[in-house]
Parts: sequence; structure tokens; C-alpha cells
Amino acid sequence: PSSKREGFATVPDVTFDDIGALKDVREELSMAILASIRHPTLYDRFGFVRSPGVLLVGPP
Repeated sequence: PSSKREGFATVPDVTFDDIGALKDVREELSMAILASIRHPTLYDRFGFVRSPGVLLVGPP
């Protein structure tokens, strides 16, 4: 906690390719997060509600 307060927290360089065998989870995250960012006009056109954020819990 004190390291975060002082700005010494590190962010791991993890990509979807590093997640491994969790293909279903990767696809669900991609649809929930990335699709609305990449295609905002489609979401607006069809009246889809874009999520304001995502809370990920657990170890990386």
C-alpha cells in the first residue's frame, strides 16, 4: 500500500496472448471491453450500452 501511495507500483506487461488457455475468458473480455472502444458508432447506432469500466479481481 505505501508503495502505491508513493508511486512505486509496477504494472506487468501482460497481453491477451500471455493468458494462455483461457480463450473463452479472453473472448468475453474482448467483447465487453475492447469492442465498445473500437466500434463506438456501432454501439450507438444499435443502442447498446457501453460499460463505463471493468473491475478485474484476482492475481495477474
